[in-house]
Amino acid sequence: MNDIAIFERVAPTALPFVHSKKLGWPTCRPIVTVAIERFQASRYVCLRSVNVEANNSNLVLRGTVNSYYYKQLAQETLRGIDGVRTIQNCLEVTEAVSDT
Repeated sequence: MNDIAIFERVAPTALPFVHSKKLGWPTCRPIVTVAIERFQASRYVCLRSVNVEANNSNLVLRGTVNSYYYKQLAQETLRGIDGVRTIQNCLEVTEAVSDT
């Protein structure tokens, strides 16, 4: 049995996968994988340590970042991934303490 036959037997809502026909045939990649790849490709190093969980087509972001800007940036980085309905941003902001 080939991969395409397996893909067609999986219900679209059964697993959190990205469905794409950009390559000319259906591909199936976990949403979490796509999200992590986006963070790893980011020029912002602090986003690379963000934990991503998926519950069906809903993403949950966990971890810590240095500012509210990075918290919002993490969410915006994942916006537009095919198959994602909502992004729950549970990132905590730990602002740096100044020495003055």
